[in-house]
Amino acid sequence: MIRMTGARWYVWCLALLVLVQTGCATMTQDTQQPRPAQARHCEGSESVTSTHVAALPIPLVAFFMPRISSNSPDSGKILDKCRGKQVVNRKVEANYALCAPVVFLTTVVSLGIVGVCPTFVHYEADVID
Repeated sequence: MIRMTGARWYVWCLALLVLVQTGCATMTQDTQQPRPAQARHCEGSESVTSTHVAALPIPLVAFFMPRISSNSPDSGKILDKCRGKQVVNRKVEANYALCAPVVFLTTVVSLGIVGVCPTFVHYEADVID
């Protein structure tokens, strides 16, 4: 059994923290404009789970096949929840921090056929009705 010393343990924790924080990606961001007087602010968060299926779903062979993605987060569909005639100051951020370990585990368990990627999406915009 491998025992970690105090300094080595802190390095592992710091590396894990850096990996978790690097999972963020900005999908859409407009240049910030002054908020119009008649605009209302729309903001929210949600969890989106996308699925990656092998093009040829044969166990073990599927590891080497291209993947077909479904239900991946789309900034246009996410901002449709704000509903308005005009949307300004849009910003959609996706956090893929949990995606890598979950895709790896689900792909291994399903012998390469399916991978699942949970994504946390945060959106905000100013909407003019």
